[in-house]
Amino acid sequence: MLIALSDNPIQLSLLGHDVARLRLLAFGLSGIFTTVAATLTALDVGFDPQGGLSAVLIAIVATIIGGKGSFAGPVICGILLGIARSQVVWHTSARWEDALTFLLLVLFLLFRPQGILGSKARVEAL
Repeated sequence: MLIALSDNPIQLSLLGHDVARLRLLAFGLSGIFTTVAATLTALDVGFDPQGGLSAVLIAIVATIIGGKGSFAGPVICGILLGIARSQVVWHTSARWEDALTFLLLVLFLLFRPQGILGSKARVEAL
């Protein structure tokens, strides 16, 4: 049912299923799975309120560099950013990986603001 919901919700509703209820079910299941995973991780390594901040910042940078309106761009950029960060740690120090991340962000914002797979558009078109 959930695969059908993600693939074609209009056809699923035409077959007589309640799309709103299924979306609520999918949202609830994702919350339950996330809660269980976060609780088990907190029991194992402890709780830190800023524990996921670095991952969120890297994801935001990958999304910006990847390009607006593209799904493959942020995925490719996330992989390349992870490889670049690991190479910096391997060859220099772990102190430089955040500097590299935000240096890449600044360079992309200056020279290619639409991102890797984004297309140029006028400001009025956005």
